[in-house]
Amino acid sequence: MNNKFTIWEYFKTPLYLTEKPEWLSTINDICDSYINEQKTIAKQNIDYLKENEYSYQSITLTKEKKLHKFFYYVLQSSSNILNNQGYDLTNYNLLFQDLWVQEFADKGHHNSHIHTESHISGFYFLKCSQHTSYPVFTDPRSAAVITSLPQKNKKDITYATRDFNYKPKPGTLMFFNSYLPHQFNISDSKDTFRFIHFNIQAVKKQNQ
Repeated sequence: MNNKFTIWEYFKTPLYLTEKPEWLSTINDICDSYINEQKTIAKQNIDYLKENEYSYQSITLTKEKKLHKFFYYVLQSSSNILNNQGYDLTNYNLLFQDLWVQEFADKGHHNSHIHTESHISGFYFLKCSQHTSYPVFTDPRSAAVITSLPQKNKKDITYATRDFNYKPKPGTLMFFNSYLPHQFNISDSKDTFRFIHFNIQAVKKQNQ
């Protein structure tokens, strides 16, 4: 029996990573006031952390002028990613749908979700360790999930893999298509876990 097959792979799900440790000091300093504001609110409302899945989440940072270089890099990188994936952005502008800083307290977590009407999402990890929470990504193909068979070894990354995680370090910048479900596992560490989360939308140009 001839078992030599030509394999064509389709519908891949990419994850884009780069390291930007040189931004950490400046961006952490900018984000401190936003997180401290949320901690003040939490002290005044004992249900705050429970309602927010034991995390401090800032208001939007899209108007923070001190982050303009970060904004430019993220938008330009997102444009390059979508272009390289084969999308035609000729009649579209990329805009931040939202961007915020988030810090997990002990027991902090975030359930699996996607960001509707967004096209690129990502994280910039500001504070983390080997003991803090980390992102977990799930197979975005609903039909594959529904018909999935048992995995032989969940530690191996194979065609049967249903989810995978990535352990970041401070300075890790991550991009992915917004259709990719993601979550953060429950933190059981006292170490600080802080990151910026952004979502970018391709908006059709006017008169197009």
